[in-house]
Amino acid sequence: MKIEEGKRNFDLQKLLKSKVTWVIAGAIAIIFISYNVGYSLAKVPLSEKKVTYDELLNEIEGKEEELQEKKAKVEEQRQKLLGLIEETTKNEAILAEAKDFETNKTKLEDEINSLSDQVNTKKSEIETLNTDIKSKETELASVTGQIKEKEDAPKQLSAGNFIVGTDIPTSRYKAVPVGNSGNFVVYSSYGDLKVNTILGGDYGEKEYVFFAEEGDQIELAAPAKFIPIE
Repeated sequence: MKIEEGKRNFDLQKLLKSKVTWVIAGAIAIIFISYNVGYSLAKVPLSEKKVTYDELLNEIEGKEEELQEKKAKVEEQRQKLLGLIEETTKNEAILAEAKDFETNKTKLEDEINSLSDQVNTKKSEIETLNTDIKSKETELASVTGQIKEKEDAPKQLSAGNFIVGTDIPTSRYKAVPVGNSGNFVVYSSYGDLKVNTILGGDYGEKEYVFFAEEGDQIELAAPAKFIPIE
């Protein structure tokens, strides 16, 4: 009985040892499998490749560098855009000033044209007034007996004989002495005596008015000036 019981105890211990061995072996197998699975899972698809963790870090660093380059280019483009915006703003300001200048120019031109019209109107009024003044002066001279000189240049003759229409135009003249006194005589074309006087000096006339008609003959003993009158 003791022998059988001892044999059973021995078999039991042997069985227990066998089970422990298998448990340990199974644990080792599980650890090995888990390591292989973990190592396999540590590999992920990236750019259609299987990369390790270190390769993945290198890939990420490369992408970060590329991202920084992209950011730098974007910043460069942004600065250019800001420059264009600033330049556009300046150009818009210049354009606005040009438009204001054009508007003011148009207003000034309108004002100048208006003033020019006013000046022309005033000139016309002045010419009308001058005509009226001349007319009134003529009327006044006629009423008071005053003599009004024409705008024609006076004609100066030396001492001698002259013919009206050849040496001097026909007109009504005011004869005045030039320098010394002397006889002043006028005959008509028919030989009739029209003027016989002395111009200048203490006893002569300071001026003499007469009609010089075509063919009249003028005799001067001293130079005289003939001023056309109305």
